[in-house]
Amino acid sequence: MNESPRHSASTTGQEQPAYGADCSVTDYILGITFEIWEEGRVDKILQYYSEICPVYGLDGITRGAAQMVEQTHATLRAFPDRLLLGDDVIWTGTVSNGFSSHRVLSPMTNLGDTAFGPATGRSVRVMNMADCEITDGQITREWLVRDNLALVRQLGFDPVKSARALASSISEKWPSWSAPIVGTSPTRRLAARASSQACRNSAGLRTTLLIPLARRPGEPVAPG
Repeated sequence: MNESPRHSASTTGQEQPAYGADCSVTDYILGITFEIWEEGRVDKILQYYSEICPVYGLDGITRGAAQMVEQTHATLRAFPDRLLLGDDVIWTGTVSNGFSSHRVLSPMTNLGDTAFGPATGRSVRVMNMADCEITDGQITREWLVRDNLALVRQLGFDPVKSARALASSISEKWPSWSAPIVGTSPTRRLAARASSQACRNSAGLRTTLLIPLARRPGEPVAPG
């Protein structure tokens, strides 16, 4: 990775993004990840993600940069020392119009409650993947995958119960996730709807796969 550009201020005194259209996609992805997580500058999400950016994850859909800031703070309450260590980036295009796939390792300590249960005090290491659509120097869509099975096991929770609880919570939230994204073009809305349905299908598949993988030897799989 090249040397990170210095933060600069505009003539109005507002800090400008350190990573923009003149960066390579690799520097952009690794750089903003470092700023947000290692430097703890969570509010930089508001600069690097579009206002209506949908993020499709294993636990549902986040809509927009502001909601991402809230969820990032929630994650840090559960894992205050969480790091996102960039392992590899593959990409196509540019920061003005491109795509990336980013693999990161997260070492962290569970000091707050999570969706899987109360704080355990345990240290864990989890692999994550983030695929991003980048337009005009901002991430406009993102798909996240995390090795939740490894996380649940390291935290000491039952993987089967965790998978079923997560699947149940996802079913309750789908109506709000399926709502139209305000302010987008018809083409964007159609693409977002297709991505939402794909995320729903794949989330169900992953949950279905998680249960038999996590079950104890000889334990029957409950009918879905």
